[in-house]
Amino acid sequence: MPVPDFTIPVFFVYVIESNRGQEILQGFSEGAALKESLKFSGVPAFYQPVLDRAMLQQALSQKLLPYCSGYQAFPILHISAHGCENGIALTMNEFVSWKELAAFLQPLHKQTSGSFLLAVSSCKGLTAVGIALTSPNGPFFGVVGTPENVSWLYRFLPSAEKRPNDKTSHRRNEGRIRA
Repeated sequence: MPVPDFTIPVFFVYVIESNRGQEILQGFSEGAALKESLKFSGVPAFYQPVLDRAMLQQALSQKLLPYCSGYQAFPILHISAHGCENGIALTMNEFVSWKELAAFLQPLHKQTSGSFLLAVSSCKGLTAVGIALTSPNGPFFGVVGTPENVSWLYRFLPSAEKRPNDKTSHRRNEGRIRA
C-alpha cells in the first residue's frame, strides 16, 4: 500500500477583519493578533481591516489578487467579522450576504482555479459552505468555520472570572463588557 503524501503546500494567509466601532476603540482585533501569530510562526500573512462593502471588494481585488500572483502559493483567506446564517456584518453597518460574498470571490476563484481556502471566524461562519453547494462554480477549495454562535466573552475577563459553566456569571459579566 502506498504511503499518502502529507506534504503541506506553500501557503500564505490574507486576513480581512471588520469589527464593530466599539471593538476598534477598545483595541480588540482578532485579525491583527492572528497575523502576528502567523508571522511569529514564519507564515507569510497580510492583514486588511475593512469598514464597508467597497473596502471589502477593494481588499479582495486590489490587494489579495496581486498577493496571489506574487507569492505563487496556496492562499488562505481568513475573514473575521460578525455573522449569522445569512452573511457577515461590516463595521459601517452594511451587511454582505453569503451569496454576495461568493460574487466578490469570483475573481479570486478565476485566478486560482478555485484553489484557496476560506476561513470564516464569525458566528455561523460555516454557513458559507452554502456558497459552494448552491453554485456549480463554487468559488473556493474548502471552508473552515463554526456552525454555532461564537462567544468571545471570556477573552475579555480576568482569569478568575472565566467560568464557562456558570451561566449566571456569564450574563452578569456580559452586561459589563457591553458598557
